[in-house]
This record gives sequence, structure tokens and C-alpha cells, in this order.
Amino acid sequence: MLYAIILASTAAAPGVCQKLEAEYEGASKRLAMSFAADSGDVAERRGSSIRAQASETLKLLQAHRCSVPTATPAAQPYVSQALRCQLDRVKGIDDPNAVEPDSCDMTRWVRK
Repeated sequence: MLYAIILASTAAAPGVCQKLEAEYEGASKRLAMSFAADSGDVAERRGSSIRAQASETLKLLQAHRCSVPTATPAAQPYVSQALRCQLDRVKGIDDPNAVEPDSCDMTRWVRK
């Protein structure tokens, strides 16, 4: 708690807000990937874990006086890209030399 109070009284270091904003947006990407790859209890537990991490990131955004997102993390903006990634992974499942498909590079994913 004292840590948050100290952070609130100082300006964020350069790049801190951008890093935290990317981390928060990454929660939506990870939720989409979980939606595409997991099922049942695994998806539910993973989703809960991702949302809990996003909640902590939101607290850090607030503590650093960064702009705060107006929406909660959700899979929908990235679900088609996550499904494409999973499909591409399945296509290479029998290839022992297969590498991670480019479609799975979440840094390239665009919010839709």
C-alpha cells in the first residue's frame, strides 16, 4: 500500500505507461488465445488468471497516473487472429521441424 502511495506522488518514468498499457492490452490477446486453444475448466481457470493479472496491471496504471483503459479485457477483438494461429499450428503438427507460425506473433495482432 505504501508503495502505491509513493508511486502516486511521482510522475511515471519514461515508457512505464506504454509498457503497462501494452501489458493490459495483452490480456485481451491472451484471452483470445485461451478461447481458441483451451476448453472447459482449463479455459475458465486461465481466463480468471488473465483477468486477475489485468486487474493488477490496472492498479499500476492508476498508481503511475497513466491513462486508464475504458474497457475490460475481452477476447473478441483478437479472436479471429487467435483462431488463425491455432489453425496454422494444427497444420504444422506433424512436421518435426515446424516453427511457431507468424500468425501467432501477438505483437502483430491488430484490434478489430
